[in-house]
Amino acid sequence: MPHAKADLGRQHRRQWLVVLALLAALAVVMAYFLHNERGLALEREQSRLRASARVVDENLGQQLRGANAALVNVRDDTRQLNAEGELLRLTWRMQALADAMPGVRTMLIFDAQGIVVASSRPEVLGLDLSHRAYFQQAKAGGSPDTLYVSEPFTTALNVYSVNLVRVWKQADGSFGGIVTATLDPSYFEVLLRSVLYENDVRTTLIHHSGTVFMGVPAVNVGSNRNVARSASFFLQHRESGRIESMFIGPVLANAEERVVAMRTSQQQSLHMDHPFVVTVSRPLAAVLAPWYEALELSALLYVLLAAMVVLGLQLLQRQQRTMTSLRLERERETRAYAERLDLALDGAQLGLWDLDLQTGKRTVDARAQEMAGDRPGEPVDDMDQWVARCHPDDAQASRQARNENAAGRTEAFVTDYRLRHKDGHWVWIHARGKVTLRDDSGRALRMTGTYLDVTERKNVEAQLKRSAELLARMSRVSRTGGWDFDLRTGRSTWSSEMYRIRELDPSVEPDQQVMMAAYAPESQVLLAAAREAAIGQQTPWDLELQMTTAKGNVIWVRSQGEPVVENGEVVGLTGTLKNVTWRKQSQIDLKIANEKLERLTLSDGLTGIGNRRLFDRSLQAEYLRSARNGLPLALLMIDIDHFKRYNDHYGHAQGDDCLRQVAQLLAGCCKRAGDQLCRYGGEEFAILLPGADSASARVVAQACLDAVARAQLAHAASPVGPHVSLSIGVASMLAVTPVTPQSLVERADAALYRAKHQGRARFVVAQEEALARAA
Repeated sequence: MPHAKADLGRQHRRQWLVVLALLAALAVVMAYFLHNERGLALEREQSRLRASARVVDENLGQQLRGANAALVNVRDDTRQLNAEGELLRLTWRMQALADAMPGVRTMLIFDAQGIVVASSRPEVLGLDLSHRAYFQQAKAGGSPDTLYVSEPFTTALNVYSVNLVRVWKQADGSFGGIVTATLDPSYFEVLLRSVLYENDVRTTLIHHSGTVFMGVPAVNVGSNRNVARSASFFLQHRESGRIESMFIGPVLANAEERVVAMRTSQQQSLHMDHPFVVTVSRPLAAVLAPWYEALELSALLYVLLAAMVVLGLQLLQRQQRTMTSLRLERERETRAYAERLDLALDGAQLGLWDLDLQTGKRTVDARAQEMAGDRPGEPVDDMDQWVARCHPDDAQASRQARNENAAGRTEAFVTDYRLRHKDGHWVWIHARGKVTLRDDSGRALRMTGTYLDVTERKNVEAQLKRSAELLARMSRVSRTGGWDFDLRTGRSTWSSEMYRIRELDPSVEPDQQVMMAAYAPESQVLLAAAREAAIGQQTPWDLELQMTTAKGNVIWVRSQGEPVVENGEVVGLTGTLKNVTWRKQSQIDLKIANEKLERLTLSDGLTGIGNRRLFDRSLQAEYLRSARNGLPLALLMIDIDHFKRYNDHYGHAQGDDCLRQVAQLLAGCCKRAGDQLCRYGGEEFAILLPGADSASARVVAQACLDAVARAQLAHAASPVGPHVSLSIGVASMLAVTPVTPQSLVERADAALYRAKHQGRARFVVAQEEALARAA
């Protein structure tokens, strides 16, 4: 018996030694796992931040290239028009370009003294801005091939922005002045905000000098707004010379520990003197919050396992369930990030593709399928089938660009080609991509990239090219008619080209009365006054006039003339006549094209109602009208309740259909001619009610609630009820200085927040407690 007890004791001791050893080994394994999981969490977050920075870089690059193209286009015409003293003729063109490019606010032309001689905004014409740093910078540089990027500054219109500058030269090669494009801060705020996949993510756009252009959300970086300080992440990234950098540590703004991705946006083709730096960051504590939760849970499991060794299997199963829960949470986070990335791509109208270079298998998203005319669910073309649909003239160049990147000779490939749409017509595809996977020998295995449908842009370019070729041919073959009139004899002498322009028989002798009668009445007045000034004051003229030829054709001509002086006395007139009808017609065609482009930029592609840009423009205009007329202005901010749950439950395709139905219902509630319904963003709408006070706005808000309630659009995932419902914030005010239109938006938005806080499916009026539920 004593031996048995001793053996039992020894067995118990051995069991405890085994248990202690297992617990110790388990502790080591758990510590290693948690340490490794911490590293993986940081890697995942860094990958998200880098992807967001690249999205901003891509959109920023598109805006910079568009603005640069506009600057070069305007600059190329500046020297000629400056020589002719007609720089102001570029004003309407710059206005059209500034309106057509969402990222550009203002375009200006400066002369060599820094005076604004042409502008898309008439209020700055004639200003002397030679003291501005960007003018001095461009004048000192003097290179017409360089795109000068100014440091952020406050413009003459009191807007904090950045100028893109191109130098233009006089005919003798001397410095003639500059052409500038001022970036629109509101556009870049929307761009930066579009990649905020979490509430605590911060995105900043910084000039290469270190001066902050814009941050979303805003953060205090000091009075001088410059982050190029000693030991700052920005300075380390800039001095490293790398395109991308990752940092973890305290930031200068508030010493908060953050994970920071930095990317230098250097557009090589633009020859920028200073690039931008995009930073996307997130608090380290927020990144590691799930990991700390896992750490606490693992410690608890370990204690329970040690205390209840007889229930080890159950504890193991519980740990497995816990780890599965953590894995699912990570998967949910990944899906949420993918959805946010998809929204960003959707806003940029980009389609995603992925190519297996070994098998030729292509994987694309719905937008890429739509570009090619494929319906959702249809088999995706493999690489050979896709190439077979390419235009023969473009296939070789596209294949060469892809092979160059696969061979590692280019960082990425960018190509434009025509693709046969399933409907039979050709569409232009702008493809961008790069190798994302290689084997150990460096052979390319996988490529990933984006598609963009640029058919409309290519059509416009082709039309402009054809117009340019036509103008060139007409310039080569055009002839200018010469004429001479002797005041002493009253006789005229014409060249043969004069007869051709006027479609007269060359045998007919020129007659002054017949010549003047051919002009339109208003042109007769202008020409007669010019002739009198030439005879009486010895001044020349240069006029564009309308006339009817001998065959009844109405044409436009350019008439130039000057006095013939002998011994100080005007004895005759001489000049030229040229048919410029084609240029007049080109101006009309271009105006029509610009008006079409203007309509396209103000419409929301999904719902067909006004977009955010139209809302901002209408708000500004109606606010000024309200200030002039002393009338109130009301705004309804409308949000579909729990729309994310709707998308999660029904899918994004049905979610888009829901947005369209709600937009149609809201449009039916806008009864007055001036009421303006716009899609403010995502599932949020805005209704602008000029001349409406708070009581009138309440009536419209209740009508919106009732219309959606009557429609009974199913929403099984909503905790509010079984149907789609709205939350509405209502605000009305009189426009007075120094209050800005944004104040009305802020009040309506605050009321919308209170409507959500009070249970949704209702409206709340700003600074009032009264509310109404949907019937």
